[in-house]
Amino acid sequence: MASQLDIRDVSIVASCRSREEARFVQQLMIACGLSSYITKSDLRTTIEALVTTKPDAALLVMDRDIERMEEFFKTVRAPEFAGNRYLPVIVAQWQPSVVEIKQAIAIGASEIVSLPTNTDAMTRAIYRAIFVGRPFIEVESYFGPCRRRKQIKNYGCRDRRKTEWEYSHVSVRQVSLIDS
Repeated sequence: MASQLDIRDVSIVASCRSREEARFVQQLMIACGLSSYITKSDLRTTIEALVTTKPDAALLVMDRDIERMEEFFKTVRAPEFAGNRYLPVIVAQWQPSVVEIKQAIAIGASEIVSLPTNTDAMTRAIYRAIFVGRPFIEVESYFGPCRRRKQIKNYGCRDRRKTEWEYSHVSVRQVSLIDS
């Protein structure tokens, strides 16, 4: 289990769209125990900060703006990017739908966090993005973290894909139907 002590020396650059989001992210980073973080208000200044400060991770706060996310990843994952194109990027979305989560994964997010979130979920997302990570793949249409699940043996005879049922970093609430 990740703790605040594990990530206290991590540096993060966060891209927020408003002062309120920047204050929220700042409070969240302080609560997570981080001392080295920068919040930026637009993509251009965020990308400049990624190049100049060389952080351990980036946090992209989104709200149903897929074009902004695509622009960010297209720039950061480009071969000519002056910074670290292998940089782990945590996408934080305000109450995302399943479709929005899948879009963020397909575009190249290392981790996804549903906002508002608690410090434990954010700490685990930061820890997983930086210290656990995923291997990067490069194909003609995509460069980013591999989204494939690990191959494991299932009952000794067939290979099965399986992932742990640990989705606390993604909280999607859906209406449940009850038969009466």
